Amino acid sequence: MCPSNSKHEIVIELEPEGAALACRDKLMEAWRDLSKPDKLRYMVVDCGGGTVDIALHDLDMTTKVLMVKEVHQPTGGAWGGTTVNAAIVSFLKHLVGDEVASSLPKHIWTDMAFKCINEAKLSISDDSGHVFFQNLCSFRDALEQREVSLAESVRGKAGVKYSNGKLMVELKHIEQCFQESLDSIEQEIRKVLVKAGGVRCILLVGGYCDSPFLVKRIQEKFGDHDYTQGNDLRCRIIKPDNCGQAVLKGAVMYGQNPQLIQMRLSRYAYGFDTTIRYDSEVHDPRRMVRVDRCRPMQVQHFFSKFIKVGQPMMTYYEKKFLPQLEDQKDITLRLYRSASNDVEFTQPVYTPPAPPQSSMENLHSESSGDQGSSNDSSADAFIERNSSAGLDEDACEELMEITVPLHTPSGSCKRHRTAAITIRLDFSDTLIHVTAKDSQGGDELNFTAEYTPVVDISTPFIPI
Repeated sequence: MCPSNSKHEIVIELEPEGAALACRDKLMEAWRDLSKPDKLRYMVVDCGGGTVDIALHDLDMTTKVLMVKEVHQPTGGAWGGTTVNAAIVSFLKHLVGDEVASSLPKHIWTDMAFKCINEAKLSISDDSGHVFFQNLCSFRDALEQREVSLAESVRGKAGVKYSNGKLMVELKHIEQCFQESLDSIEQEIRKVLVKAGGVRCILLVGGYCDSPFLVKRIQEKFGDHDYTQGNDLRCRIIKPDNCGQAVLKGAVMYGQNPQLIQMRLSRYAYGFDTTIRYDSEVHDPRRMVRVDRCRPMQVQHFFSKFIKVGQPMMTYYEKKFLPQLEDQKDITLRLYRSASNDVEFTQPVYTPPAPPQSSMENLHSESSGDQGSSNDSSADAFIERNSSAGLDEDACEELMEITVPLHTPSGSCKRHRTAAITIRLDFSDTLIHVTAKDSQGGDELNFTAEYTPVVDISTPFIPI
């Protein structure tokens, strides 16, 4: 859903941001309780079936429109509701015995997880002391086909009883199935709270947040009615009604007004594959190439970064590039990203194939008489000084390839040496939109960042 004046028919919205937008009214209430500061820092804990995603935002209250700023890289892990389902399935398999459990079709356990177990998780309460598993027909029938009675299987098992088509399990057994998931979520929340500081609210959204066990754990460990006193590990816990629909509601709001999200921190380093001047003190000699005999030696595939990991992302970036050769017909640029700021090159060092063994033996016999000379090449010496050189290229991922035709002004036989290609990158959306323009003429070209496989070396170019 997009505003009528949008140039895109669809806009992608990030889940934690959507959840935050859907809870603005409750955040405003917390803001008023805190004596209306200029900003309100809060955490979004989006607990779904597969993963739990944690994001940290500042709600900027100084503008007429509420602006959400991402102030910490999203984090999380595979600790969602399916982790609990798997633990409960393991518990049920133990009840009927490993041999019988392994003989049951896989769809029986899938059916149990999606119907019986999910329903049981939502019915848990501290008052009952038990959890009831219903809708056991397919599970019971599959056991009876193997001449196994569910009632007989659980008879004598402590804290477990089967009666009237229901399996009754003491709460303590089910609590153990939640333990691993809840411990992981608690540890991650605590880590982010300590690192960021100043968090006053925690938003609980996602279907898993309907679990009383999860809400109780978060409330006990981090909740505080007196959250206004500034304890970094005590926050106001906000769980909206229909928390499983919060992301969807926020997505509609974002689609209508994308400017609600003012700034994001970059999860990756972004840059172009470029050619730079060779420096013997810095660069591996194996990367040295001669692009033009009239110019110094060059180094290709240098990762020229314009955004670093964890850096606030501006809405627009503009980069200029020059062709290296006078007779170039076009410039091919490749945009890369990496999860590390330490990556220096987009491609590994070229290693020539080893010569045949016989050639190596002849080379050894010819050089063995000269004991006073060193056979170390400059590349060997560089690698010895820089043991990690060239080992980080695999961390680069190519996002897009941009080919821009080069134009020659009318009445001229060649381009001016300083005539540049201007690349403008738009990060205002959740996709990267790129426009390219040749200063010597031609139409403006448009591109969208999509993953493409790495291809061969392109025409060389220089960043300005």
